[in-house]
Amino acid sequence: MRTSKFTESQIIATLEQANGWITGELTRQNLLAITCRYGKKRVFTCKSEDTEVANEVSRIKYLFDRLIMAKRIPFPMERKSLEAPDDAHGVYIIRSPRGKVLHVGRTVRGKKCLRQRLYNHLYAGSSFTNKYLDGNGGKLRGKYTYAYLVVPDISNSDIGNRRRALLEALAVGSLCPAHMGLGRNLASE
Repeated sequence: MRTSKFTESQIIATLEQANGWITGELTRQNLLAITCRYGKKRVFTCKSEDTEVANEVSRIKYLFDRLIMAKRIPFPMERKSLEAPDDAHGVYIIRSPRGKVLHVGRTVRGKKCLRQRLYNHLYAGSSFTNKYLDGNGGKLRGKYTYAYLVVPDISNSDIGNRRRALLEALAVGSLCPAHMGLGRNLASE
């Protein structure tokens, strides 16, 4: 098994970037094994699988930062087209006119990808529209905004879908949307 060596400052920086996603158990188990002594910088050994986990956590956190900084686009008025790619999957956030996060979603399948999923919200094709907006997706037009981040599929693998799922989970956990796609409005409970 391949191992990598990290200095204490590199580990601290990685943990700060991961923002608590690396558990204390993983930290104690692999990062506290001191491999160098005698006045040199302390160096910790980490198994390669754990390095991959830390890298994935960093990637998802980076994607989350890009998603929350993405341009907020108003939902189009009647007969105007939606600004979203129809050939790429991703994760999106829908906000109220005051900027409150109402819904976080992702695309999993579908020919028109992000554009189709956002259109579904306009035309009552989602639990968000049906439960939160009482089936009237037209309320979104002109006032509400959305932002999205393309998270592409990786050729012949499930990595893209995994990244979208993890990014959606991080966004939901961090932003606490009013509606969570569970078929009910959590804000009213």
